[in-house]
Amino acid sequence: MYTENSKKIRDNNILNKEDIFDFEFSPHKDRFNDVYLKIHNIFTYEARNYNIENPIILFENNFSVNARARYSKGYNVILINSGTIVWLVENIIENEKLIKFNKLYNQAFSKIQFFNFQELIFQINILFTFHHEFAHLIQNSNQSFNWMNEQVIDSNYSIQKHSLEIDADTYSAIQIARHLIQYYEKDFKNYGINFLEFITIVLGANLFFYISAFGNSNKKLHYYENSHPHPFIRVMRVIFTVGKYYEDDKEINLTKTNIVEKMINEIFVLQNAYTTNNLPLFKEEISNNYLDIFNTVLNKNY
Repeated sequence: MYTENSKKIRDNNILNKEDIFDFEFSPHKDRFNDVYLKIHNIFTYEARNYNIENPIILFENNFSVNARARYSKGYNVILINSGTIVWLVENIIENEKLIKFNKLYNQAFSKIQFFNFQELIFQINILFTFHHEFAHLIQNSNQSFNWMNEQVIDSNYSIQKHSLEIDADTYSAIQIARHLIQYYEKDFKNYGINFLEFITIVLGANLFFYISAFGNSNKKLHYYENSHPHPFIRVMRVIFTVGKYYEDDKEINLTKTNIVEKMINEIFVLQNAYTTNNLPLFKEEISNNYLDIFNTVLNKNY
């Protein structure tokens, strides 16, 4: 299936052969194949719901952490960099510090029918990227457009691009909230709503470090620079969106403010488990600019 879709994209001159990652001889071959099959199935299902024609997901032969989407010549294409998968494997699945840290939660998670904690973190991060890119396809609704990247490519500021990126993050955050509620209702509803809150806080904190890996998080906070919002703005928008979704769900009815505060605290607790670590700057910006960040992430016109 992957080979067939790769050929379709090459034959239509959307990508060159060397641009498409062949994971056949990768040490992470099984991981790539597993991600591909799962995302392909989700993409096919969601595309049907939104009338997105000819959906194709591929891995790009690029070792940076990034993803992008485009509609061209009748195909809606999402590319996830091979480097994104490798980063997730090295920083989550094979991260001994994170594995050790996650043992703190083994007692809680032994009650529910999850695979191991690292796998859950990996899955949520991949789903976040997929839904973000899928949102760009929805935004353009089968109309041709240039590649939209998840990482900052252009240093020129554009309010339209910022709005599209924030909109895509918001859509993705809602989908993540829905996924987590589905887990809750399927596997651990009997243990009470506190388990949903607990999982959301821990996974949201891990998502912070993943979003930070897309670049620009080592720079000072900005509101009107670059093609993409600052990663800290993106993270806070995602956290607030998940919290708001839970708060509005009458059956869930968790308080947004409570989730946001606990998730930020969990980010600080988790900092030593990741080598990609921008916590000092994040802490400084949150302390000094919380109201500005708060107002920005709640601004629908941002």
